[in-house]
Amino acid sequence: MQGTVKPAKRYALLLVYRLTPSGTTRRVGRQVAKVRRGRGASSFRFTKAGRYVLRFAVPPDAKNVGGRSKAIRINVR
Repeated sequence: MQGTVKPAKRYALLLVYRLTPSGTTRRVGRQVAKVRRGRGASSFRFTKAGRYVLRFAVPPDAKNVGGRSKAIRINVR
């Protein structure tokens, strides 16, 4: 997964959630993605088939609030 961050940060987080049959989400993974010049990329190896939601996020710091990308839904076979 690739993403951009503005204002540029040193790192972002790739958050991976699994969708349950009832429609709720459960976080199954979190990886740190290095960001250079506002662009970052990360990968995740899925261990089970199912429906997942991926998001990029940055934590808050002294000057900026934290933020998250829109949810990207995928199916893993």
